[in-house]
This record gives sequence, structure tokens and C-alpha cells, in this order.
Amino acid sequence: MIISNMCPDWQRPAQCVRIVALFIAFTSWPMTNVARGAEIGAVLESRRIVADASEYIPILIQMNDAVDIQAELPSLANSRIRQRERHAITMNLLTRHATKSQASLKLALEASERAGQTRNSRYFWIDNLVGVEVQSEFLDRLEARDDIERIILLPKVEIVQPNRTAAVSATAA
Repeated sequence: MIISNMCPDWQRPAQCVRIVALFIAFTSWPMTNVARGAEIGAVLESRRIVADASEYIPILIQMNDAVDIQAELPSLANSRIRQRERHAITMNLLTRHATKSQASLKLALEASERAGQTRNSRYFWIDNLVGVEVQSEFLDRLEARDDIERIILLPKVEIVQPNRTAAVSATAA
């Protein structure tokens, strides 16, 4: 019996109860310090399942490291700073932060682009995002990274162009 093995004869019953309670608590407690990697969006996961190995999937990567503007720049609360200066200070902070945060990922994406696993990388400083097209096998490598918060499918946005001849004939009538 497992419990009898956990509580040798030399221990008092109260100590045995504590040991069993600690064992149950420890084995059922979620491991929060374990590196979890990136969260994959449900739509992207569905898309990855049906993708061919050579097919490129457009994704959007949200980095783990978000900047806290209020903490970083308490001087922005000063109402005497003009809006143009405030904008320049904020943009400079966000750009520097994204460049630093995305540096490791950028190197990995450049190497994978040379290997043909990714293409069309785009880096966005405004919200620390990276857009890229990846093959599904490289997506597994991205998912394992601890500097990435979330990866979602980048939807293809299409705008239907108006039919100019139909518009002209409708206005002529």
C-alpha cells in the first residue's frame, strides 16, 4: 500500500497525516514555474493541421515583453510637455523596447528565411509584434520559445475593388 510506504512505523500518526497531505497537495498543484512557451491560437492550430509541409502560413507573433509606459516614463504625466514631444518620447521608448525584445527572434527568423522555412518577416514596434509567413515545422520551434506570448493566424484581408463601369452606368441612369 502506498500510504504505508510513505509513513514508516517510527513516525507518529499526526506526522503521517501531514506527509500524506503534503504529498497530495504537491502532486496536484499546477507547476507554474515550468516554461510554457507560446500560446497557439485555435484558428492557427486548425490551419496547421491541414497545411502541407511546404506551405507558408501567415502568422502574427506577440512578444512576451510588453512595455509599461507609465512606469518607464513618469515624466509623461507632466502636463507641460507638448503633444509632439510626448509622441516622440513614447515612440522612441516603444521602438527601442521592441528592437531589444525582438532581437533574438529576428536572428532566428533571418536564419530560417535563408533555409527557406520562413519568408516576409515584418517587425512592428507599436505593440511589440512580428508578422511572418512560416512553414508548419518551424511553427513548432516558435511555440517552444519562452520570449513569445501568443501566436495567431494572420487573416488575409481583401477589399473588393468597386466596379467602375457599373458605378458610372448607375449614376448615368
